[in-house]
Amino acid sequence: MIGTPSYEKTEDGYATILQTNDIGPSLHTLLLLPYLVKTAEEHNTKPRIVIVSSYVHYWAMGDKGRTLTNQPNIIDAMSSVDYYFNKKLPVDQHYFDSKLLNVFFVRALQAPPREIPRYSRQRCEPGILLRGFRSDFKGIRALLDHLMERLLAMTTEEGGRQIVWAAVGGVEEEERLKGGYVSFGEVVEPSDFSISREGQELEEKYWTQQLDILKGVDPRVKQIVDQYLYVKGKVVHVYMCS
Repeated sequence: MIGTPSYEKTEDGYATILQTNDIGPSLHTLLLLPYLVKTAEEHNTKPRIVIVSSYVHYWAMGDKGRTLTNQPNIIDAMSSVDYYFNKKLPVDQHYFDSKLLNVFFVRALQAPPREIPRYSRQRCEPGILLRGFRSDFKGIRALLDHLMERLLAMTTEEGGRQIVWAAVGGVEEEERLKGGYVSFGEVVEPSDFSISREGQELEEKYWTQQLDILKGVDPRVKQIVDQYLYVKGKVVHVYMCS
C-alpha cells in the first residue's frame, strides 16, 4: 500500500498503511516459522522468506526518527492523526517509513539472540514497476509519476525476477544474504539512518512493541517466538528484497 492524502485507520486502531505494509506481513512471517523449520529438517534444505521492501526506505525517518525514539509507543505515534498530517512531511513519507519498518523487522528477526541459522530472512527491492495502483493519482503528482514510469520503470515481469532471485538465487553466498538487503541481485547496505545508533535503537523498540501487538492478535505468536527465536541451534533462513 502506498501513501494516500486521506487518513485511514483499521478496526484494530492502526494507520491502514502500517497494518497493511508492516503489522500484517510480520504476523504472517512469524506464523510461518514452524512450517519452515519442519521443511528444513525433513528435507535438509534452507527455506527462505522474502520481504519486499523498497529503495524509498533510504528517504525515511531522518530527524523525525529521533523524535519517534522518544515516543512511548512508536506504532501508536505513527498511526496518529498528528503524525499523518504533519505539514512538514509529504504524503509519500508514510510509505517511505513503512518500508523502513520492513527493514527493521527483518534485521531484528535475524539479530542475536533471535538468529535462526538455516532460515533466511531477506529484504528485496523489485525496483520501480508499472503498477495499476497509481491510476488514481491526480494533478501534478500524476504527471510526475507518469514521467518517472516512462523513464525508469520496469515491467512487472522484470520486477518479479528480482523477487524470484531473492527466493532461489545466490546459493553460493547465503550467509551474506541472510537478513540482508538485496537490490538487483546483490546485497547492498541499507539506509544510513537504519544503521545509525538512533536507527538501531528505534529498530529494537519497534521489534518489542510490534511483538506485543502480535501476541495480542494471535496467541500462537508467543509460543512461536519462545520456541523458534530464542533457542540456539535452530534450522531456519529470512531475506529482504528491494
